[in-house]
Amino acid sequence: MGEVPGIELAHPQDVKRSEPIWVRWMLADRPTWLRYAGSFLIVMVGLLATHLLSFFERREQGLFTISVAASILASLYGGVRPGLAATLFNALALDYLYVEPIGRVLGSLGDYVRLVVFLIVTVFVSFMVTKLKAAYRHVEAANKAREEIMGFVTHDLRNPIASMLLNLELFERRSVEDELNGFYRDRIRLAKGATKQILRLISDFEDARWLETRTLSIAARAEDLTQIIQEAVGMFEPLAQKRGLTLGAEIPKSRPLVLCDRGRILQVLSNLLGNALKFTPAGGKIKVQSRRLGAAVLVEVIDTGRGIAPEWSEKIFEQFWQHAGIDGKSHNPKRGSGLGLYIAKGIIDSHGGKMGVKSVLGVGSTFFFTLPVAE
Repeated sequence: MGEVPGIELAHPQDVKRSEPIWVRWMLADRPTWLRYAGSFLIVMVGLLATHLLSFFERREQGLFTISVAASILASLYGGVRPGLAATLFNALALDYLYVEPIGRVLGSLGDYVRLVVFLIVTVFVSFMVTKLKAAYRHVEAANKAREEIMGFVTHDLRNPIASMLLNLELFERRSVEDELNGFYRDRIRLAKGATKQILRLISDFEDARWLETRTLSIAARAEDLTQIIQEAVGMFEPLAQKRGLTLGAEIPKSRPLVLCDRGRILQVLSNLLGNALKFTPAGGKIKVQSRRLGAAVLVEVIDTGRGIAPEWSEKIFEQFWQHAGIDGKSHNPKRGSGLGLYIAKGIIDSHGGKMGVKSVLGVGSTFFFTLPVAE
């Protein structure tokens, strides 16, 4: 189906990933001269504001508040030494220009107390900013190291493992042609399955990396959601039957087109259905249903599994989050990468939809997501 003109998909590459402006302003590295100049400029602006306020507010408390705020900003911008120098200048200028008796510096005990308060506030703020900058650089270094590791995993390992899979598929075909005994065919099949699992993990790491950097690729088109649901259910029906589960789809007669990336939505449904099969005991039921809600279509994956404890309902969508038992008990089901639901939610978010879960322990879970209607 073709692109839908005039409809833009809200996806992460449209958003710049960055800290708030005030955090970048506070933590930015600056040359020494600029830190001093900026700190003095800030307190001079504060003095100007104090001068303007003095026409309306004669009480020292009001003037004092502006000066303290200017000193704090100067400390945030310049750090310890520039902040102290600017604060000393600020306190003396305030005392000379606006505090009785006008034209005298440190003419009373109150003036000395005020100066000490200014300097204590400045030292404290500057110290905290210095610690925050050190922590920020540490986090940045850790993120850079993680990016390098994930880059190695997603790029340098993919090609040799894909080559291994190709050779295993060739061996599998030859094993049938050459009538190898079942032992060797089973070993080739197991090795092929393990290699595919490694490739899936690499793809998960790559998707997680794209989500973090807001560069996840989404190709939105008008698609028949019913066909996507039926395809996903069809892929898991043999496994459901093997595990003694009932798997089906409940689709309404009206079939509005949705704006989505078909491959990505199949990825989401595969993750949700895979989890449902993993956590639903034999004899249970799994159902996929959809219905229209205004300008969106709601999709629900419903199972009769163990359910999810309320305290885990939000955490399960976090990156790398895992728990020994999704219901909080001590049993230990098969564990994955901890990225599946994080990626699924990121994909839905990038489509401009919402994803969540409703669950009751001992009854089952309903994972749901919405997609915009392409009309």
